Amino acid sequence: MTSLREPPSPVTHLPSHEVITAWARDTIGAASQHQIWFAFLDGDDQIMPVVVPIDDLPLCPPAEAQDGFSGLISTVRSAAPNSGFKVITVLERPGKPSLTESDHAWLAEVAGACASLDVALRAVLLNSSHGVRMLTDEPGSGDSSMSETTSSATAPSLRPAS
Repeated sequence: MTSLREPPSPVTHLPSHEVITAWARDTIGAASQHQIWFAFLDGDDQIMPVVVPIDDLPLCPPAEAQDGFSGLISTVRSAAPNSGFKVITVLERPGKPSLTESDHAWLAEVAGACASLDVALRAVLLNSSHGVRMLTDEPGSGDSSMSETTSSATAPSLRPAS
């Protein structure tokens, strides 16, 4: 089930990975189920007043996952108050802190949706039984790719940010 929620955290300006990670920890809490969260920033790194958790995820994304994510992102972007719209994604699931093949597949669908819309994927995080961790490098750090070793040919390369 997908539902729209207002962000519960009082933090509204998310200018850095450190602040985004703290926001995700406060907003989502402990990993309790397999779901993916979408949050959106405007051009001033202010969080938009909607957070979308999509729960009941199957192990592998269905063929229409990227199209569904694209539709969601496009709808929210149309309400953005200024240019510079960005997406934050948090993959939540109980379990180990390293990425699984399933995680890679889901995150590839998100990355594909953002790329198809020419929308910046500002941050990708994993919320596991071991807490929340950032999977993308800080913009301007010289490495704009997501990178943690993966054996999946279709998934983006991901590794924890330093």
